[in-house]
Amino acid sequence: MYQQPVNYDDIDDPIPPTPSRIANRALALTAVTARALLERDESPINEKEKQRQAVVNWAKKVGADKELEAEELEILLTPVETLDRHTAINSTWRLEGLGVLAWALNLMEQAPYDEQVDTGRLLDTLYQSANSILDLPLVRNEAKIDEYGEQIFALHWRLVEFTVNPKVIDFVNIGQQPWIGSIDMAVFHTIDGDLAIGGQRIDKASAEIFSQTMSIAMERHHAINWLLGHHPTYSEIDIST
Repeated sequence: MYQQPVNYDDIDDPIPPTPSRIANRALALTAVTARALLERDESPINEKEKQRQAVVNWAKKVGADKELEAEELEILLTPVETLDRHTAINSTWRLEGLGVLAWALNLMEQAPYDEQVDTGRLLDTLYQSANSILDLPLVRNEAKIDEYGEQIFALHWRLVEFTVNPKVIDFVNIGQQPWIGSIDMAVFHTIDGDLAIGGQRIDKASAEIFSQTMSIAMERHHAINWLLGHHPTYSEIDIST
C-alpha cells in the first residue's frame, strides 16, 4: 500500500525568486555545468584549461558570478582534470535543473520527463540569450509554474514510491487525488494505468532507464521547488516526497 506524502507546497510563506534572480541563477548554472562537462572532454588538457578560463571570464562578464554559491565558485576555479569525480557528476546533472529554468524564462520547452535535456542546445541557448534575459527576463506565469511543480512532484513521488513498494498501481487515478494536486496526467505516458518510462511500464523498465529517470526527476524537482520559493539558496532546496 502506498503512503500518502505531505504535499510539496505545504510550507510557510514561500517567496518565489524575482525574474532577475531566475535569470542570474540560470546563468550561474550554465557556467557550472559547462565547467563540469570539461571533465568528460577528450581535448588536450591545455585546450580544456583555456575553455575553463573562458567559462570563468564569461560568468564574470554577464554577472553570473554574483549568483554563484561558494561550492559553485570553487568548481569554476578548479583546474581541469582535478575536479572530484563525484562533484563533476553531480554538477553535470544540474543540466536538468537548468532546463527547467530555461523553460521558466521562455527560452525553450521542457524535455520529456524520461529523457535528458539536449545539452548542446541548452547551453548554446543560454550563452546566446544571456544579455536579453538579464535586460528583460520574461518568466512564465505563476499558474504554469505551479502546474509543472505538481507534475514533477507526482513523477518523483511515483519513482520513489516504486523503490519502496515495487508494485503496479493506478497512477492515473492517483494523479486526480486532492493531496497530489489534481494533475493533468496527459504529460505522462502510461501503460495499464501506471507510469511508463522509456516506453515500458515502470515495473518492466530497465534499471538503467529507471535510475536515469530518477536523476532527471530529482534535478527538475529541485529547480521547480526553487522557482516556487521553497528556499532562497539553490543548494538548500528540499525535494523530499
